[in-house]
Amino acid sequence: LPQENLPDLNTPLKGEIRVSASPPPALAKSDSPPEPIVEFKPLLFTKQDLANLPSLSPTAPGPTQKATTNPRLPFPVPPETPNIIVGMVVDKYDRLIDSAIIEIRDQNRHPVRAVKTNKIGQFFTATPLPNGRYEIVPEKDGFDFAIISLDLNGTIVDPLEIRALNEGPTPFK
Repeated sequence: LPQENLPDLNTPLKGEIRVSASPPPALAKSDSPPEPIVEFKPLLFTKQDLANLPSLSPTAPGPTQKATTNPRLPFPVPPETPNIIVGMVVDKYDRLIDSAIIEIRDQNRHPVRAVKTNKIGQFFTATPLPNGRYEIVPEKDGFDFAIISLDLNGTIVDPLEIRALNEGPTPFK
């Protein structure tokens, strides 16, 4: 562009301001009901229906056993708070099982906690559970476990021993 067509930067620019006397546009009025934005469908079942369906559990109930403690193993220190669960997972020969998943389910078989064992097979819940009946469901590839039933009643829970029902996987040679 030629220099003579450029505005002088030291001179303020002038512009127009237009004021309209007409009101702003409005939505058209209609006698028909408005179209729904969200479509609601009736529920096929309620939360209570779900809670009463045992078939919705991810695993079928297996054998159950009472919780036990073995003083010969390096169990974690017993908790000082009621309804805290600690314990350890071992195989059938007392060998420690690390990285096992411990799922804790309430009486409706809903998971309420899940923890993983450390390198020496120990596990801990960080916060206390409400009083009630629970299932302890251990899982580790190659191992079979019984489901452990546990009643919590506001007292200190001794460390639990969770013992595999089998030897576990055979190492490759």
